[in-house]
Amino acid sequence: MTNPPTDLEQRIERFEHMAKADPENEMAHFSLGNAYSQMGRHAEAAEAFEECTRINPEMSKAWQLCGQEMVQAGWEDKAVKVLERGYEVAASKGDLM
Repeated sequence: MTNPPTDLEQRIERFEHMAKADPENEMAHFSLGNAYSQMGRHAEAAEAFEECTRINPEMSKAWQLCGQEMVQAGWEDKAVKVLERGYEVAASKGDLM
């Protein structure tokens, strides 16, 4: 007998559906990244945040979270580049991180 999906699993399913239905929906990818992160699915979270930065390169928070998730996934080399780019974006907009 399988357990019913948790609220977080249901949210992931919903955000996956939203991102697939509208691939250019930056908030669907951002929300999906956050939900994956909460589940400890760091590689998937990094990929979702990375897609968010592709859609909206000015979203500094997505760059930051993408880099953090890459570190958690063991992708330190890639994370350095992402975090540096995120810092540049944030600095250019006056965002405090």
